[in-house]
Amino acid sequence: MRLYYLENYQYNIKISQNNPPLSRFIKGGLKEKIMFKIKFRFNLIIYVLILFLFSNILVFTQEKNEGVFYEIFVRSFYDSDDNGKGDFIGLIKKLNYLNDGNPKTNKDLGIEGIWLMPILESPSYHGYDVVDYFKIEKDYGTIRDFQKFIKEAHKRGIKVIMDLVLNHTSSWHPWFLKDCRAKKKESKKISTKPHKKTYWYVWENTLPKGWTKPWGGGESKDVWHYKNGSYYYSSFCAGMPDLNYKNEEVVKEIKRIAKYWLDMGIDGFRLDGVRYLIENNGGVLGQADIKETHIVLKDLASYVKSINKDCILIGEIWAGNNIAQEYYGECDELDSAFNFDLAGAIINSIKSNNYKGIENVLNKMNKYNAPANFYASFLSNHDQNRIASELNGDIERLKLAASLLLSMRGTPFIYYGEEIGMTGKGRHENIRTPMHWNKTEHGGFTMVTPWQKLQDNYKQINVASQKRDKSSLFNHYKKLIMIRNKYWNPIKEKRKHIKTNKDKIYAYIYYATNKEGLLFIHNFNNSKVMNTRLSLYEAGFNNEKYKAINLMNKDTQNINWLSLSDLKINYLQKYESLIFKIVKSE
Repeated sequence: MRLYYLENYQYNIKISQNNPPLSRFIKGGLKEKIMFKIKFRFNLIIYVLILFLFSNILVFTQEKNEGVFYEIFVRSFYDSDDNGKGDFIGLIKKLNYLNDGNPKTNKDLGIEGIWLMPILESPSYHGYDVVDYFKIEKDYGTIRDFQKFIKEAHKRGIKVIMDLVLNHTSSWHPWFLKDCRAKKKESKKISTKPHKKTYWYVWENTLPKGWTKPWGGGESKDVWHYKNGSYYYSSFCAGMPDLNYKNEEVVKEIKRIAKYWLDMGIDGFRLDGVRYLIENNGGVLGQADIKETHIVLKDLASYVKSINKDCILIGEIWAGNNIAQEYYGECDELDSAFNFDLAGAIINSIKSNNYKGIENVLNKMNKYNAPANFYASFLSNHDQNRIASELNGDIERLKLAASLLLSMRGTPFIYYGEEIGMTGKGRHENIRTPMHWNKTEHGGFTMVTPWQKLQDNYKQINVASQKRDKSSLFNHYKKLIMIRNKYWNPIKEKRKHIKTNKDKIYAYIYYATNKEGLLFIHNFNNSKVMNTRLSLYEAGFNNEKYKAINLMNKDTQNINWLSLSDLKINYLQKYESLIFKIVKSE
């Protein structure tokens, strides 16, 4: 057989050696037609392959799961140099508490990601008003300390994302001071319309009318602040002026900042207050969630993923999921957004002993454009009363909250100290207090007076005592995280709510196409419940081919498996949760 290649394509025509060359019979238009058909078929195949590869990339982006994340306020985690403030060296010393990097041990929590609250130079204790985006807050250590922390975290398989405050800076930032000087010079001239594309912040020559806080409430004077003969805009407070994203130089600088930290080894960013990046006019509809904000975020997402394709972008979209889901775009904007709807529903459902609010939120999520795992679940964060205070320190209800949190789709986030039931409410400083490591003076956080007083109950609520107690909240969290990491990949599973014969028993199952999965059963009663019955028949399970394994404890005496289509739970303790792995019988 003789091999002939047409141009540079990887296709060939085989001709018998006894036959004359093909070119003898291909003349004029006939040859062109054959060549056209070959090119067309080749291009069609390439096009189909591209679509196939893109669809797989899209599915991967929608389905990637980042494990359980842990939110840390560095100032309050662990003080290594006895100045009363937490730091990166202290954080390194406590990494094994989160994840020791050895899957054979079972002493750590099993955390796979850390969210660092603001770590950049700032005049305030919280750091949300940055004065230098390229410097580590000096209270936390040096850039070398930070790099060492990143290296040690990665060594243990822990990803690290950092708070990146995009919406505003400190009023002491050199950019703002420069703008102020420019505005002062301008005010001495004839009044003109502010050059919106040249200033780094948002200015008006006179106080605008009809403006409110971008989330509603307030009036123009609450967001427009007088300075050097003009007014500058600030969503949050006078000390945090909003950046002007209509200035291309601002956008370029933000990209430069993101690249700097990605090159430093950071795995992504939690984007603070991104609903309010751009404002066009007064009123909520003109001050939040506008089209131009989405354009900026899509451009940023494209840029950071060109540097690191796995860069994580999670946004603080403090709004309902009907708004949060818009930041998914077409799988080209944010990777994730915090699920404020679900957090509120979990707390309110436990308080009211009624799970239906949770199911309502989940059902609504199914109707939105964003996939279910786009929404990052959590119970409370640094801006809210701690969950333990919301539930009055009731350990059984806190265990139920943890069971719900860690059985939801989307990346779950745990606020530091939540796993031991740390309390705190009211002023922000009161919900960002130092970590309770043990019952010694200052809770093992520091050897000197801490930057903020610990909660009064630190001698009763601390890591050391709960590690020793097998029934503690800490060990409950640890077991749930282990189950999630080992047995369950929720983003690839189907989910079905399972009806029971009891109004306050909440059951649902995640299962794959082969019908193996995890069954969750939660008791929302404040007392023991007897003889709960449920059926997995509607989920397509055949009781002759499957069996159930209790993952929460070894004692299965309270379970009576008549069949998967007629399952009986003899009793459930108040606020108890059970998890069963459904597998094929051999």
